[in-house]
Amino acid sequence: MRRMVSLLILAVTLCISNSISDVLTADENQLVPDDCFDVCTSQSDCFQGWDAGAELLIVRPYISLDHGVYWNESYDEGDTEYSNRSAPQYGYEASPRIWLGYTGCHGFGLRTRWWSLDQESELLKTNPDEHEFDEISTAFSTLALDVIDMEMTYRDHFCQWNLLSSAGLRYARIDFFSSDREEAEWGDDLYLETTKFESYGPTVAIEARRQFCCGLTPYVIARGSLLAGNHNFVRDHKDYDENQEDDYDTRRFAEITHTIELQIGAELCRETPYGDLVVGVALEGQFWNRVGAMFDPSSDQEEDHMHMFVAGGVLTFGIRR
Repeated sequence: MRRMVSLLILAVTLCISNSISDVLTADENQLVPDDCFDVCTSQSDCFQGWDAGAELLIVRPYISLDHGVYWNESYDEGDTEYSNRSAPQYGYEASPRIWLGYTGCHGFGLRTRWWSLDQESELLKTNPDEHEFDEISTAFSTLALDVIDMEMTYRDHFCQWNLLSSAGLRYARIDFFSSDREEAEWGDDLYLETTKFESYGPTVAIEARRQFCCGLTPYVIARGSLLAGNHNFVRDHKDYDENQEDDYDTRRFAEITHTIELQIGAELCRETPYGDLVVGVALEGQFWNRVGAMFDPSSDQEEDHMHMFVAGGVLTFGIRR
C-alpha cells in the first residue's frame, strides 16, 4: 500500500511539473479550460453521457475500545486483581460499491450508488496458560453495512477543474451481532446481542477533478449525510444455573446520526470503442458518529466519543460514454 501511494504521488508530481511548464511557455490563446465531461479528449460544453462503474473497497472498520463487544479476563497476581478488555478487531477485507448515472446536456443528471460491507471479527479468547484464573471467555462479532444513495447531480467546470455536485436521499442499514461465552468450573454463560439500525436521510457531495497529462486526473470527493431511524437492540442471556431464568432484553431507540466521507486519489482515462475507460486508485476514510454506542446500550448513551471509523484503499473501474 505504501509503495503504491508513493508511486502515485511521484506520477502526479511529474504531471504537475509538465503542466506548469506548458502553461509558462504557452500563448494566452492556448490557455483553454478543460470544460468537458469526457476527461480524455472531448472539448464540448455539453456534458451528456452515461457514467457507470464499480469500486473495490479494501477497508477495515475501527470501533472505540470501550464499547462494542468486549470481554473480561480476571486473575490474581499476589493480592492484585486485574481485568482486561478488548474490542472486536476487524481485518482488511474487500467490499463492492457500484454506481450508475446519466448526465443530460447542460450538466444536470441522476445517479444511484450501492455499497455493501460484511465482516466478521477475530475470535477473542483468554489464555489460561498465561495467568491463573477460573473463567475462560471467548467472543466474536459480525458487522454488516448496506448503503444506497439516490441523488441528483450537476456537472460544471471552474477554470480547469471539472466539478460534480450532488444531493439526494440515503438509505443505510447496520446489522451488528456479538456472541460472548464465559466458561467456568460451575457452568457456562452465553450472551447473544443483536443490533439493527435502519435509517434514511439527506446526503450531499462534491467532487473535483483536474486533468494534468496523459489522461491522469487527480481528484477529491467529500460527502456528508444525516441519518435518522430506529435502533433495535436484543440481548439474550442463557444462564448456566437451571434454578435461574434466562434473561431476554429488548430495547428500541430513535437515533439521529451523521456520516462524513473523504476520498482522495487519481484516475487514468483511456478511449475505447465502447466509451472512455476509467481506472483509478484512492484512499478513503469514513466517520460514523455515535454508531459505536449502538453496539453497547449498557453504556452511557449520551457519551459523545462512541463512534465508528472505516478506512482503507479503493480501486475504481468505470466507463463513460
